[in-house]
Amino acid sequence: PDTLSAEPIVIDSSNYLQYFDSDGKIKSGALKDGDTIKIKSISDKIFTIDKRLNIICDDGATLSNCLIRLVKGSSGSVLENLMIVNTKEKINNYYLSGISIIDSSKNTIRNSIINVSVHKCFAIMMLNASYNKIINNTLISGLSSTIPMTASSYNEIRDNYLESEYTNMVYQSAYGNGDFMPIEDEVCSGNIIANNYLKSRNGTYNSYCYAIYLMQTASGNGAVIANNTIENAFYGIIVEAPNTLIYNNTISSIGGPAAVLASGDNIIVSGNNISTEHTDVHDWNDDGNVVAIQNTGKNNVIANNTLRSVGSDSILNTGENAVIANNTIYTESANGINTTKSNVKIENNTLIGVNSTGVMIFTSRLAENITIRNNDFESDKSAIVLRGNVSYTLVCDNRISISGDSDAIAVLKYTNRNPITPSHNAIYNNTVNGQVVNMTDPSEIERNDTDNGTGNDTNGTGGDIDNGTYSDSKVNTTITVTDVSIIKGNELVVFLKDKDGNPISGANITFTLLNRNYVRTTDGEGKASLQINANIGNYAMNISYVGNDTFNPCKVSTKINVLRNQFIVTEDNFYTCFDDNGYLKSDYEDYELIFKGNFNDKRIILNRPVVLKSEGAKLLDCVIKIESDNVAVDGFTIINSNPGNAADNHRFAILLDNVKNVNVTNNNIQLESYDNGYGIYVSESSNCNISGNTIKAKANALTFGIMLYDSSKNTLRNNNILVNGTSKPHLYDSTIKVDSSISVDDYEAEGMVIPEVYKTYGIILFYSSSNDIGYNKVSATSGVDKYYTAIKESTNSIVGIDLYYESSNNKVHHNNVNVTAKDPYLYGLGVLGAETGKRDQVSANNSFTDNVINVNGTYYAAGIIAGYNSINTTMARNKIHCESNNVSYGAILEGADDTKFYKNNVTCNSRVNYLVEGYDADNSRIYDNHIDYGDKALVVRAVALYNSNNNRVTNNSVPSLKPLIPRIVKEINRIWQMKYPESPVIFTEEDIIYKSANSPMIVRKNGTDYDLLDLLDYEPTSHPDVISPENQLFDDIGGKNNTFDNNVVRGSDGGSSGGSGSGSGGSNSGNGSNSGGSNSGSNGNGNGNGNSSGGYSTVDGTGIKSNSTVMDGNTVGTSSSAPVTESATAYNLNVDEDPAAARSLSLGGMNAPVLIILILLILACAAELIKRSKRDIK
Repeated sequence: PDTLSAEPIVIDSSNYLQYFDSDGKIKSGALKDGDTIKIKSISDKIFTIDKRLNIICDDGATLSNCLIRLVKGSSGSVLENLMIVNTKEKINNYYLSGISIIDSSKNTIRNSIINVSVHKCFAIMMLNASYNKIINNTLISGLSSTIPMTASSYNEIRDNYLESEYTNMVYQSAYGNGDFMPIEDEVCSGNIIANNYLKSRNGTYNSYCYAIYLMQTASGNGAVIANNTIENAFYGIIVEAPNTLIYNNTISSIGGPAAVLASGDNIIVSGNNISTEHTDVHDWNDDGNVVAIQNTGKNNVIANNTLRSVGSDSILNTGENAVIANNTIYTESANGINTTKSNVKIENNTLIGVNSTGVMIFTSRLAENITIRNNDFESDKSAIVLRGNVSYTLVCDNRISISGDSDAIAVLKYTNRNPITPSHNAIYNNTVNGQVVNMTDPSEIERNDTDNGTGNDTNGTGGDIDNGTYSDSKVNTTITVTDVSIIKGNELVVFLKDKDGNPISGANITFTLLNRNYVRTTDGEGKASLQINANIGNYAMNISYVGNDTFNPCKVSTKINVLRNQFIVTEDNFYTCFDDNGYLKSDYEDYELIFKGNFNDKRIILNRPVVLKSEGAKLLDCVIKIESDNVAVDGFTIINSNPGNAADNHRFAILLDNVKNVNVTNNNIQLESYDNGYGIYVSESSNCNISGNTIKAKANALTFGIMLYDSSKNTLRNNNILVNGTSKPHLYDSTIKVDSSISVDDYEAEGMVIPEVYKTYGIILFYSSSNDIGYNKVSATSGVDKYYTAIKESTNSIVGIDLYYESSNNKVHHNNVNVTAKDPYLYGLGVLGAETGKRDQVSANNSFTDNVINVNGTYYAAGIIAGYNSINTTMARNKIHCESNNVSYGAILEGADDTKFYKNNVTCNSRVNYLVEGYDADNSRIYDNHIDYGDKALVVRAVALYNSNNNRVTNNSVPSLKPLIPRIVKEINRIWQMKYPESPVIFTEEDIIYKSANSPMIVRKNGTDYDLLDLLDYEPTSHPDVISPENQLFDDIGGKNNTFDNNVVRGSDGGSSGGSGSGSGGSNSGNGSNSGGSNSGSNGNGNGNGNSSGGYSTVDGTGIKSNSTVMDGNTVGTSSSAPVTESATAYNLNVDEDPAAARSLSLGGMNAPVLIILILLILACAAELIKRSKRDIK
């Protein structure tokens, strides 16, 4: 019941324990359903309510640092007139939100004030909480969302005042934080968010601050967002959920890209009053545009809104089947309505502009079937602009009042360099300054489909033809086809003759092609012909004669092959096919152009379908830019050198710009650039095939072998790629500028600013999905010829294959990736879901399978990475080898959820090794892997988890750490003698205490315990986001519900390189030998399978630090040593390639100033390296 009982039970600090236990749970029998409790001023208490209660505060009372938890059993409770003020983060292991509703429904929270100020704490948190009413409250949050919700439906949130520092306010979320853990496979539906006032204190220019956000993966149908007032937010309203009503809201003071963003389908945005103004460029809005309403979904309606925009478009539509109607729009220095998609209706709007265009359609991609009708325009610029690839648009019955010299309705080509122009548009019955204007006839909008592949449509008909009547008394006839292979544009020729071979003239021959009939008449030779303009391909054709009173009918069925016309292109006749700007002339559309000889300094712009083939042709300092669908470029040698002149723009070899169905195959590309270099650049393109190419790219700045930007469903196979990055050491750049696809045309183009990207990649994808990347050989190196101190002198990084930012459903498989360089940071394969702070970005459902990955560097080597906001990544059957002088990571899962890592063979060979690391990684499955370390290893973590939950680590084969003991003893004695030359202490293997496979190593000499890392002269970083190095197989720090089960601890397989080697029991032999703890021979590296044997015992789980973790059934063997991988930690930074140099630079031999510098450097390095780790979700 929504009422309070008459006799409250008063609770204060003196009697709290009479009703609640120390954990905040109601004591048995203390309270019953229907009771009313009145809480006096109290602090540091948890109230876990599992009864239907009425809860109020005593007059003037404040609950300080208290949490009320409505849990299962509490449904129907009423909370009223509460004052909760929380300034602490936690008590009793609970984060101090104000109120949590968990597995509870039909509760009412009203007339209360809740103010929480710390991170991971929310005013009201809702998990599986439905049919609740949150009414007339003041809800204030600090560094976390005000009301986050998961799996919570049909709630009313109305008449509240909501305020945050710079975070989301009402948030249907799929991301966890604090005690808010999203419920998988459940969504929020039907919530009503109405009559609220929402504002932030400092969130206008912070991308964490969305006033109302219905996230796609967390939201279902039927939400209503109505009559809210929103101020000072980054986004006002974002709706990714379908079938949502956004009605009658008032929004102002927005700092992000849009006040309202509708990206779900079937959304109605109606009756809203929105004011926006272009803002200064800042970190989260790199162009300063603030659109009133942005629509990217399908079938959405934007109607009856009043919009006022200065400097930015009022409505930006990139969604299909949109209706934009009955809006009143005031715009200054921008566009009233800007749309680029098809099937859009723009009707009955009033658009008033100053230095503004009313309706703008400006696109190189096809936009068609747009209706602009019955609108009122008042402006000093063009009312309506159709520019570029705009077709079948109806512009009629509009009333336009225009001042100035601009055309009222402008029809323009896209650009001078891409002169595509609107076509088949009907523009009529528009009134311009009182005069009716007809620019075209209404029939222009009707599609003309009568051609159907022939050169003449005047006689085209549909349907079956009369085959005539056969008679023995008539003369038999035959039709002969001379050649069924026809070059497009040429004629198919047939002859009609009688049985004696005499030609029949004046007869009608019917050609049936693509379900159309074309009639031609035979000449004196009995010949009839039909021009064929069908697309290249094979077609069935029927050719018939119906006969007459003299001749019998006849018919022939055949298949015709439409071929391309061919033309041989040389340096001398190049401009026969191409104009002075390099564009393909229309006469050569659909040709096969065969290039022969050498070509110098040519811009080849393929703006029409065409096939380019090479017969030994070399393109020297030439660029091929593909702007048309259905193009092929095959077999060219392209040698580009761009030594130092910006106008000498040969940064690209081949560029695909906004195209589909393009084949780029079997080309040999050699590219050297003074600044940026891209072998093949694919921009906004789909269904393209990039295969069999050899690419060698060397540049002084960005060096990308193949780059995909906003491109999908492409195939990259069997390419051989070598990238040679800059020889200059550089420090970390928070952003880089990548040349945009127009840079070939515009030498002044500054390019795209992309954050957190390195400078050298074999293959890199940005915002690109559903691509197939397989069977490629990728080699990556650089011109750096010596080791530069990491962080202090250089942060140079090199990557084999990487997927960046909202790149999903890609398959990366059967590639051979080799990254070898002297740059400090090297990576094999990886995926990163989002930029820092872009919580709504994810990269999902990518797979990395059956790849061979070798990473060999001086300082840091990482094999494979699933980074921040990477969801449901599969990493399977990869062979990974990482080697460096300092630290290696085999596999890194950082900020990545639901990863499947299985059947991989991982080896790491560095002084510090993390074979598999999980940091802030939840719900991962790590199983059936074979992992090992190499002969350089002194510190090894096999599987280390930190702050990671619900992971299963099972059935993996991991190496024993016992073979490390002899080499550790040797190393610590060497360092000890350098530090203390007069000391008689000599450590032995008996001083290393290693009780079980899962306990850490302890050094104990003469009753004194020593820190192993101190003895090894390591100075680990103290940064909280780095897992400290330790010799331990399995570790779980700060996690929950992780399981380690049935893992086999075996003897190590052998060293990392050199010698065939064999292992049995505790020995290993190669060029040298390792037996019984001694190490002799020249290399002692052995690289054999290392057959192992020995007894097995059950691991009992000792050494695991998390009580919630299960370790069961793991077995242990014995053997020698081996190799594996790395992550984000900084140790022993001055170790160079030369082992002798490394020994001479160990800490034991340093003076105090050098030691201090080294320690500072280590701390800085650790901070920088975590930039690739998961960011906090706020």
